[in-house]
Amino acid sequence: MADVFISYHEASEGELAEQLADTLERAGISCWYMGRDSIDAYAGQITREICACAVFVLILDKGSNQSKHVQNEVSIAFQEEKRLLPFRMDSCELSDDLRYYLNRFTIIKANLPDERRVERFVKRIAKALNRDTQPPTAKIIKRGECGDNVSFALDENGVLTISGSGAMRDFQQKNQPWQNEGKLISSVEIGNNVTAIGGRAFQDCAGLASVVIPDSVKYIGRWAFAGCRKLKSVSVPLEAEIHSQAFPYWVRIERRA
Repeated sequence: MADVFISYHEASEGELAEQLADTLERAGISCWYMGRDSIDAYAGQITREICACAVFVLILDKGSNQSKHVQNEVSIAFQEEKRLLPFRMDSCELSDDLRYYLNRFTIIKANLPDERRVERFVKRIAKALNRDTQPPTAKIIKRGECGDNVSFALDENGVLTISGSGAMRDFQQKNQPWQNEGKLISSVEIGNNVTAIGGRAFQDCAGLASVVIPDSVKYIGRWAFAGCRKLKSVSVPLEAEIHSQAFPYWVRIERRA
């Protein structure tokens, strides 16, 4: 569950929600918003996420001011006694419904350029969470799933992080979720609970030069690193099973106890 729940009107403030979430996560503050994180049974998930968050952020504009869905979310946050931080984007007059919930809260007005406004608001959120903001990390340019319980995130510096638990799935040639970004990937970092690297997972990632494979990995599939021309050596757990065609012939495999 995330530190911050972002409530907003998707049609009018979807881009701002994405920008705010990205800035928060680069500062080490996890967040949840519907446009990115929702699943099919979204009503129950929204309720659970609000109940679990520490700070409820409302991007307030004409759209969210009139949205019944936003009013429902604010009502739940109010009932759960969450810290509410409204972030006003226009001069709309509060609806009676939102005035009931927000009248006693300080509303941050949109009187600064977008980037500075978001940075200032992130600092306010960090203060509400009683933590210092961490130095910004690289921007995530793509994320998604690569196994039943395994996900990935690729940042602007070419670092592909695989996280979650269990096995990555096997892939067909050129259908990896990061296939279009293969030339950007310079390193792969696999999380401690991932148990298998799927077949063809990183095939033809021509710029891949380093891989971190944790002790949890028990199997590396066929052609997992085929065509990775910059990869020269890799350290693999001693007991991991490696398909005979997992690595190109030029890669030196070091077994570690």
